[in-house]
Amino acid sequence: MFAVLRPFTLLFLLLSYSAQAEWYVAVAPGLGQRTQALVGQDDQPLYLNVDFAWYGKRFFFDNTDVGVFVLDGERWSWNVLAELNDERGVLSDLADMGISIGGLAGVESYAADAPEPVFSPAPADPIESDQVFGDGDSFGPQLVPDPQPDAPSEEPELKQPTTDERLAGPQQLSMEISLPDRDQSVLGGTEFLYELGSDSSYWGDVYVAALTDISDKHRGNKIKLAYAYNLILGRWHVQPGFELNWLDARLANYYFGFDAADSGSDDLQYQPGASLNSEYSILINYALSPRLFWGTSYRYKRLDASIVDSPIVEDDAISTFFTGLKYKF
Repeated sequence: MFAVLRPFTLLFLLLSYSAQAEWYVAVAPGLGQRTQALVGQDDQPLYLNVDFAWYGKRFFFDNTDVGVFVLDGERWSWNVLAELNDERGVLSDLADMGISIGGLAGVESYAADAPEPVFSPAPADPIESDQVFGDGDSFGPQLVPDPQPDAPSEEPELKQPTTDERLAGPQQLSMEISLPDRDQSVLGGTEFLYELGSDSSYWGDVYVAALTDISDKHRGNKIKLAYAYNLILGRWHVQPGFELNWLDARLANYYFGFDAADSGSDDLQYQPGASLNSEYSILINYALSPRLFWGTSYRYKRLDASIVDSPIVEDDAISTFFTGLKYKF
């Protein structure tokens, strides 16, 4: 995982010498938890939240994202970026140590003199031609048979785990399949951010991103659509949000499917196909001083039914909660 971060670290060091830049670094000790949806994984307790960002005139670094401001206006911004993919729990090594990245930053985190994004969904993930959205991708599970050239004309029936087998959990399925090992991937593409409303009214922020695998791990693609509303009442900042994440078949199959090599059986294979996950979030910050804040965040990610049907998935949702005392340097 840390090898994947090396290009980000190099760019981060180079950008640190640029003029007209603003830093944002915050640390929040506290208490929280991230639940897990995959077989054989335990829920992760969280004790520390770290948030760091750098915004220059044309470049930015925001936790696990690096990018370039291409065009921007008074209420919108179009950027090119690269980010760590979070479908299997981004920065899981840190999460195992009780550390989470991002998610507590409020509106006070943005640089006053930089081209500001109006919304930066967290933490936390250029489009190719005819391979962008896959070849014949469709929603819903797709069972993929193992090729058998010498078999009779009648195709053998694949064995799909029943509902009772899935509900039995990892104890029953562990004899046939364990959680396949998958590599961390990097997605690259473009994002568009727009603030709804006018000079006299505010209706929230919209975020759209189209991303593709640039690390050559699965060659999958992802589309994000998000909305957030910033409500500021005195020292309080409240931000409810909603996000949709569309995964094409290659990306969803890589992280949530398995084949004969993973299961050890030619009869037990599963590929979810293109999937749509939804996420709800709420962020609450209270300013105790210009540098000290009390922050609480909660995120609930609902997995697509085709992903939940995979035998390596034992829950239909992932929730992350954290509350702590945040100090902004």
